[in-house]
Amino acid sequence: MINRHTFRTLVVALVTALVAWPANAQIVDLPPTMHTKTVMAAADRTQIETFAQAHADALGGAGANADVVKRSRNDLTRPVQNANVTLAFRQAYAEAVTPIAADLTSSDDPVRRLAGIRIAGVLGTDDAARIALEALEHDDPGTQYFAISALADALATLASGSPSLSTQVSQDIIAALRGVIVNSDDPVFADAAIRALINAVYISQPNQLGTRHAALTALANATGDRLRATRAADPDANQLMISALRACGAIRTAISNPQITPSRASAVAAIRLGADAFGFVYSRVRSGQVDLSADQDSRSLEISLVSIAEQTLYRGRIAAGEASPPPTETYTQLELGDSRQFNFRTSELIGPESTIVSSYNFDRDRFIRPADED
Repeated sequence: MINRHTFRTLVVALVTALVAWPANAQIVDLPPTMHTKTVMAAADRTQIETFAQAHADALGGAGANADVVKRSRNDLTRPVQNANVTLAFRQAYAEAVTPIAADLTSSDDPVRRLAGIRIAGVLGTDDAARIALEALEHDDPGTQYFAISALADALATLASGSPSLSTQVSQDIIAALRGVIVNSDDPVFADAAIRALINAVYISQPNQLGTRHAALTALANATGDRLRATRAADPDANQLMISALRACGAIRTAISNPQITPSRASAVAAIRLGADAFGFVYSRVRSGQVDLSADQDSRSLEISLVSIAEQTLYRGRIAAGEASPPPTETYTQLELGDSRQFNFRTSELIGPESTIVSSYNFDRDRFIRPADED
């Protein structure tokens, strides 16, 4: 027979276990094929709601420490990251999980807040994406950075087989990321926004081409504007050139896709970005930031940027309807350290009297700016 002391000990242990259960219990996962269903029956929705509620209980339990939060974050994002997620499943799942993401995002605890933003991004629906958009306005820089990453995840769902973002919310995301690229004081944030927009540049679904064109145009124009507004001697110049390399590469690839005709606006934006990147390197050479007498490796970044800028320009001109624009290899003058030829060829290509400036109505000093602005 159990004595009173032993009984009391067992009761305390049982109560403790019951209180801690939501945070520590093994939560039963969803059926492995549920994400492939094209019609969600009432029983399916009940399973999703039970799964979501179990995680909500775990996150609100007494033992919901950082490890529990991260585990639930991973468990809640996994179902919509499966291959072949259907639209029916995405929408039903997001309906159950979005309130959890919203609750986490409003938390004062950064671990919970970042978990909520991450979940909101991968859900890929309008309501969830708005959570990430709101987080972009948070006072905490870490939260803002996480929001950029979540918006990248949201845009990535447009390239899946189950896109659920409306055109309006997609445009809101693109506009927000464009603002970060142009206006952020932190080049790392600008680079993150560039990488986020690249997710939408490769969309190939016919009904999403408008969003693709808008993202491509925004990416090109925003990156070009940041280059144009940055002085050649800026301490963040190297980071900016790396970002510009990334943007130029994505845009060159996107407008070269023979299966998707770029919009006129995106073709012209590609031309402008290529010329802006070219002009930025020209400013660095003219102002003495690039030592042409030194080893070639010391200017490898500038050489790479001019090379990809020329390719972006060339592909943009073809996409804009030019039958046979002349290819250029001005980057070789940088390789050789020939400043005279580099400056001459650059002026010929993107200077105030160039065909590019006159044909596309760019400002005369858009790409080769006055020397006092270097």
